[in-house]
Amino acid sequence: MYGRESPSSTISASDSNQTDTLHDDPFFLQDSVHLTDKWILSGSVRYLSYTTQVAGKGRPFVENTDIDGSKWLPRAGIVYQAIDTLSFYGSYSQSLNPT
Repeated sequence: MYGRESPSSTISASDSNQTDTLHDDPFFLQDSVHLTDKWILSGSVRYLSYTTQVAGKGRPFVENTDIDGSKWLPRAGIVYQAIDTLSFYGSYSQSLNPT
């Protein structure tokens, strides 16, 4: 049951010192188009180039991941300005966490 298990009092060297490092170089472009005086369409694309993702754990440190790559990530949004002080916004986007 929840809350009835006591915390561990031992530390395993093989499960210690978990590390995950990621170096990336993104590039982002965005533009908006006023379709009417109430509707605005926006879109963007992000290019993500990632290198040297290193992950691992333990003492001594054991690397279990070392990857690189790149991906284009789109985003689209639409705004409806109902009145001067109230707008509604909806969007779709993709993201990336290299694993």
